[in-house]
Amino acid sequence: MREADLMIEQFGSDDTSIAVPETERSGGRDTSDGLKLRLRRMLAEQARKGIPLTYERIASKLPGLGRDSKLLWRMLEELMEEDAHAGRPFVSAVAIRSSGNGLPGPWFFLKAEMLGRFEGRHGDIEAFAFHAAELHHCSTYDLP
Repeated sequence: MREADLMIEQFGSDDTSIAVPETERSGGRDTSDGLKLRLRRMLAEQARKGIPLTYERIASKLPGLGRDSKLLWRMLEELMEEDAHAGRPFVSAVAIRSSGNGLPGPWFFLKAEMLGRFEGRHGDIEAFAFHAAELHHCSTYDLP
């Protein structure tokens, strides 16, 4: 891929840049797949740093997402499905609620249960242990 075919996206004040192929953009707007790829890359970078991000911070750092929380949750769930299929830790564990004791929303645990990786209830000690383990695995795993 030629350098001219890449667009560099700037995320927030921490100078995190992600190259996005032009083919992943349509009419100046991100396609859903292009946006999800940028989300995966952002979460993987944060995982390597060992720093979770709130949903609000993700939305502010990901141009094209806006305030569409349903789109964000759908993409996070799709990432979980992809990670489960590939045998990787859930990169979506990096995304947490701003109010919730540092945990993702209940949807994360329900999806993890549907994918056969979690048994328990959101907010229970099992949820904290599962989430901490996923974050740890993400920080040490070579995520795509």
